[in-house]
Amino acid sequence: MDRIEYKYLIPTSKVAILRDYLKPYVILDKYSAQAPDQNYTVRSVYFDTPRLDFFHEKIAGIKKRQKIRIRCYNDVKDDSATFLEIKRKNGPAIKKYRSAVLYQNLFMLLRTGNIERYVFSNNGKEIDYQNASNFFFQIHRLNLKPMIKIIYEREAYYYKFHNKLRITIDKHLRSSLSVPLDTLHLEENVVYTLSNHCIIEVKVFGVLPLWLREIIAIFDLKLQALSKYALCVTSHSQYHRQLMQTIRGEANFRRFYKLSHIKNGY
Repeated sequence: MDRIEYKYLIPTSKVAILRDYLKPYVILDKYSAQAPDQNYTVRSVYFDTPRLDFFHEKIAGIKKRQKIRIRCYNDVKDDSATFLEIKRKNGPAIKKYRSAVLYQNLFMLLRTGNIERYVFSNNGKEIDYQNASNFFFQIHRLNLKPMIKIIYEREAYYYKFHNKLRITIDKHLRSSLSVPLDTLHLEENVVYTLSNHCIIEVKVFGVLPLWLREIIAIFDLKLQALSKYALCVTSHSQYHRQLMQTIRGEANFRRFYKLSHIKNGY
């Protein structure tokens, strides 16, 4: 059974109340539980083709698509685990493939492609090396380049009785076009997106439980096709002319452009 992902937008002012409603049913995941303010920072560099094909597939509503990224968490240090990730979507169904490398070895891995030497696995499974090999295959096949660095704080929960339901609240979404991989820990010339809202992501195997459907109804949360990557790309004027020229007149773009700008108060 595939994992299903649902996304909602909620005003930041309502997050504290939402947290009270969720509290009887969920527990913090171990990363949020270890953080002093229950939030950890997610830092990702997203790759795309020179023509931004991944972006265009998103706003065109293509059901089957993928994202390629390098992700790390909190303050990046030499011994920080850094992940090569491929996230594939087929409608609401998602699958994520990842492999880990120490941050201090990331550059040599990207330079040499020596997966056996630099990719590590906590459980020694061959799948980690297969995932890394597929990551490099996609990079070279599609001529992918690092396009944007996306950063946000995440508050994450699991259902109290099993881990097949995960709820995250992502805050302070921001991005930078400064994408050298040796500056993952820096926030240079960041642009904030959805500054007055947070993104709720619900990942579940199967259907949403009744208690969660009731909370969603109480807060009048509307299911939305929210992409942090696409939202952040449209926030940067450097991309604006290219986007307008490439997809001018498309109804999907007009609706997406309205969402990404009106929510910022533009």
